[in-house]
Amino acid sequence: MRALSTPNSLIALALIVLLFGVSVRADVTCDGVDDRATTGVSTLTFASASTMTLTVWYKPTGTPTDPGINECWRGDLLLTSYSNTDGFPPIGLNRHPNFAGGDKLCAQNLDAGTPTHVGSTYSVNTWTHLALVHASGTLTFYKDGVSIGSTASGDTSGSSGPTIQLCVGQPAVWNSGQGIFAEAEVFNVALTAWEIGAKAKAGMKNVGITKPTGSWNYDQCANGANCNGVSFLDRSGFARPMTGDDGANNTGMSGAASSRLSYAWGAY
Repeated sequence: MRALSTPNSLIALALIVLLFGVSVRADVTCDGVDDRATTGVSTLTFASASTMTLTVWYKPTGTPTDPGINECWRGDLLLTSYSNTDGFPPIGLNRHPNFAGGDKLCAQNLDAGTPTHVGSTYSVNTWTHLALVHASGTLTFYKDGVSIGSTASGDTSGSSGPTIQLCVGQPAVWNSGQGIFAEAEVFNVALTAWEIGAKAKAGMKNVGITKPTGSWNYDQCANGANCNGVSFLDRSGFARPMTGDDGANNTGMSGAASSRLSYAWGAY
């Protein structure tokens, strides 16, 4: 992989936008207190209990809340399948201040109520591409297109009525993910390591990869605007939007001018 040079990088980027529909997107910010964006649609509409891929661009800010239980699924929830009914996140990407000996980003699955997870260190205030792949009895976690590790993990369970949600939190139970989010996607297949690497390194959308069953860019909420009640369009073509909800405190979820171009672009 070779990074695009300047000024050729500007020409190449413009061609990518024209030919493939890739563009700079807006971001959405969550302050870590009772925020969420939810599809309100069963997770099984997007993927099965045995096979799925979740990906999201995430810029961590602040300090995650310590829940006092050192398991990934008890941390700040980033992009998860979450149940508003019983408060369980059966599978997802999270952030935990004291998981496996330190502050980590992690992928988790509740296999018949038994947590399985893989974690990695990270840098605050840095755009990071995260991906979770669950297939063939294995959970794999990728950070910036590189596999962090895998663990044996059976079908997702441990929850009733879960839906795909972003930075979801439930007071006194789980915490909302704190930071800035962009381009969350769900796939009903296990993306290959090459596909995840291409998404993380090139930022390309639907170019030579499997089509997502859900894709949200969060560009319906203007910079600085409150995102409560905003419908974030599903760009996958399946018309399953996410709806912003900044919780009882009526603050904390807002639009942000996209800074994704600060992340290195390139092409295979």
